[in-house]
Amino acid sequence: MSHTKQPHVLAATLVRLAAICIAERVQDRLQSHELTHLQWRALGLLRDAGISTPTEMAAGLGTDNPAVTRLLDRMEVKGLCRRSRSSTDRRVVQVELGSRGAEMLDHTGHLVDQVFAEQFASATTEELVNLQAVLTRIVRQCSAPRARSA
Repeated sequence: MSHTKQPHVLAATLVRLAAICIAERVQDRLQSHELTHLQWRALGLLRDAGISTPTEMAAGLGTDNPAVTRLLDRMEVKGLCRRSRSSTDRRVVQVELGSRGAEMLDHTGHLVDQVFAEQFASATTEELVNLQAVLTRIVRQCSAPRARSA
């Protein structure tokens, strides 16, 4: 008996595999700049998303606080970011983009754009618009408040 996946399961699997593939290609491009894909994403969150605390960064990266602490440790050694205590609440750690981090984003953004362009080159404009529409709906659904399970 053949087991075929339901369309939504197959679609979710393909989205995950595509994301992994693209992340690996981005990682390969960033390697010569001694920057990991995760570090690049974290820098982007600091610059473009207004992220300023490790907790916000953990949410933005989809990881936990201890992993972000280790990530920031490595990034701070490279001069990519700075951490400091909040002046209004000493319990809060603030994270800022370092000058080297801003420079790295400026010098590597085109590499990431190239990966995206290469990966989507075979898609028509109509296919990309449809994909964007479906993914936008999924992101909105995921952003909606979750129903509590009994």
